[in-house]
This record gives sequence, structure tokens and C-alpha cells, in this order.
Amino acid sequence: MTEQCGHESHKHHEEHEKYSKGGCGCGCGDPAEKFLELSEVAWRELLIEEIKSEIKTKNGEHIKKLAALIADTSSEKWKFKMAAKAKYFEFKDSLKEYLKSK
Repeated sequence: MTEQCGHESHKHHEEHEKYSKGGCGCGCGDPAEKFLELSEVAWRELLIEEIKSEIKTKNGEHIKKLAALIADTSSEKWKFKMAAKAKYFEFKDSLKEYLKSK
């Protein structure tokens, strides 16, 4: 018989062996397996950081210019969006005032 995890939805854990990685989905799985999964995530994250570093080293100036272009455009888009939103609320208030007067 397998060890019970105490999870409310379980009446028993006899079927633990049916599930991969030693768990039933309630979080009571094998801690060793969880640590191995965590290490795989860490490897991926480290690799991503190294790739970023290489890209920055080889293309840093290009990336800075591209980021500046995107940031400037985004800022202008946001200003336009907020101005349009303000006009909409002006319209809404004017319409409300007009309808109140009728």
C-alpha cells in the first residue's frame, strides 16, 4: 500500500503506481522527481540567459536602436490612445448632459 498524502479528494492512494512520475496530480508525488524537473527548468533558464548574452554581445547596438524605435512608437501610440479616450469621455459626458436636458 502507498503512503497517503492527506489530500481531501483522496479516499485512498492505491492507484499511485498508475500515474507517471510517482504522483496522482494532487502534489503528493515523488520529491526526487520534482527536484529533477526543477533542475531541467533551471538548465533551460540558464541556456536562455547565455543565448541572450551572446545576442547582446554580437548585436547589442542594433538591439538598442530597435528597442528605442519600438519604445518611441509605443509611447506615441499610447499618447494617441489616451487622447482618443479623453475625446470619447468628453462625448459621453456631453451626450449625458444633452439627454438630461430633454
